Amino acid sequence: MKKSLWDYASSKPQNPKTNPQTEEKQPQPPNNLEEQIKHYQSMPREDLLATFYQEVAKQKQNGTFDLKKLESTLSSLDAFLSPEQKKNIKELLNQI
Repeated sequence: MKKSLWDYASSKPQNPKTNPQTEEKQPQPPNNLEEQIKHYQSMPREDLLATFYQEVAKQKQNGTFDLKKLESTLSSLDAFLSPEQKKNIKELLNQI
């Protein structure tokens, strides 16, 4: 049975700032947009997806998740995305 990204994200530790094996605090993402981009670009794909799903789950729990707003933001970026990136984003949106 193929494991979905949601299954993978839900099997990861719930607190992305703490590594359960070392119990050390992981660095917070920077507040500056340019530094945030660099931070997330350096993350392995699996960690990036897990972080994404954890943030979605946290926002849904808090009642702050807005799929329409997310889709609107992504549509404004459409001209800057490759066809593969658009496909990947569409798959992610279908899973949340």
